[in-house]
Amino acid sequence: MTKPLIAFLTLLCGSVAAETVPIGKGGDQVNIQAHGTSQAIVSYLNHGNQLSRNAAIPMQVEVDGVTIAVTFHVRLGKASEGYHEFAWIEPQDGFVAVPPEQYVADGETADFLIMLPMY
Repeated sequence: MTKPLIAFLTLLCGSVAAETVPIGKGGDQVNIQAHGTSQAIVSYLNHGNQLSRNAAIPMQVEVDGVTIAVTFHVRLGKASEGYHEFAWIEPQDGFVAVPPEQYVADGETADFLIMLPMY
């Protein structure tokens, strides 16, 4: 599906319990799903075929009647970073990401917990 179609369907149907978005044609993908009470997990799969690309992808999931929205970012790694992709989460509405950023080697998956801060 194209991004505009996904955005339209999300608006039409409201938040979903999970969402998976492909990144480019290399097999990379990012997923957000409900996790526990008012929490979500964002998982980034950096496929091993080395066809990654830079991206900024807005995503959301509904958990216990609360919409958790984030923007997932990834950029291609530099030689000084071992060519690992650098992924980070920009949470919305007071949520935080733990960890907020990670380096991800080809063929590996990185998980981010999205939750309210523990004050």
